Amino acid sequence: GADDSVFSLPEVRLGKPLSWGGTPLLIKEIGAARAREMIMMCRPVEAAEAARIGLLHAVVPAIGLDVEVARWCEQLTGFPDDSVAATKQQFERYGAVTRLADLTETDSDIYVSIVDPASKVRRDDAH
Repeated sequence: GADDSVFSLPEVRLGKPLSWGGTPLLIKEIGAARAREMIMMCRPVEAAEAARIGLLHAVVPAIGLDVEVARWCEQLTGFPDDSVAATKQQFERYGAVTRLADLTETDSDIYVSIVDPASKVRRDDAH
């Protein structure tokens, strides 16, 4: 990521829950405590902190971001295709085993309860 990058999840401040499986994904990537703070407090996270907590692999000067991305891509595309494909498949399969349950349906139910209070899901159930 560029050193001037800022990551923010403003949904709660905007009156909406984070949806589309964003919460379990963020929990998996940075841990429950950090995910909870980021989501609930809507606190922006700058690049250096994002790297420290695992949202970024590396931080580079903004002016050199394209060069760094090209370097990563060149290195990856230089490896044998079969090996890269098999390794990606391993990550996908292992990730599916360790992934939190797919909560997309739960997210949509909670979202609808906020947007349409007459829906079946009560706000109390969402806490």
